[in-house]
Amino acid sequence: MTRATLIGSLVFSLASCALLVASGCNLVSAGSYILEGPGKIDAEYELRQVKTVVFVDDQKNVLPRTALRVIIGDDISARLLTEELVPSTISPRDAISISRSREQAGTKLSLEKLGKELGADQVIWVRPYIFDLDGYEDQQGARPTAKVHVKVIDITSRQRVYPPGDSFPEGRDLTISLLRDVNREELTTTTGRRKLEEALSTEIADDVAKLFYQHERLNLGEKVNSDR
Repeated sequence: MTRATLIGSLVFSLASCALLVASGCNLVSAGSYILEGPGKIDAEYELRQVKTVVFVDDQKNVLPRTALRVIIGDDISARLLTEELVPSTISPRDAISISRSREQAGTKLSLEKLGKELGADQVIWVRPYIFDLDGYEDQQGARPTAKVHVKVIDITSRQRVYPPGDSFPEGRDLTISLLRDVNREELTTTTGRRKLEEALSTEIADDVAKLFYQHERLNLGEKVNSDR
């Protein structure tokens, strides 16, 4: 690389950073993108090509609304189909409904039994254990954050296939944050909070689905510059 080319590259990078500062974007993510390049992240687990149900389990009512369970489940299911990871999915609403009816009757279904009742061969289990709209806060504002556990249960073999072994007894641990900073005023209105709840739920679904297929390291247009 010539000296002129090197200087040009540095100037371009600095100019890009200046634009990111001006737009109030997350510089850590943008910086990682510049240092690591776009690249690809491989799937952590390859799903079987069988009928699948996504079950969002929220027995402790971590999510403020049941509708958010449906958003997460529906969005993951849609992505699985779009990426052709599975041939068909069962409505997450049905999984929630059956689980709830059994609980009200005093019976807790195992994931294996839930899958069998629904006619699924594979269950993707997602359990939120933190859902915090305030998230952490700095001078730029709040950053909504969630944490979930994820497992995949193979109904035919009657065992957990992801994550493998006993390395993650509770399941694969994911931390999800909205990359844009949130104005504190958005958290003071019902409309503002509901919008953020749905945005964070969509982000959860996005990150969970990406465990199962190769994807870009970071999409600057959708993530860093998000106006959700």
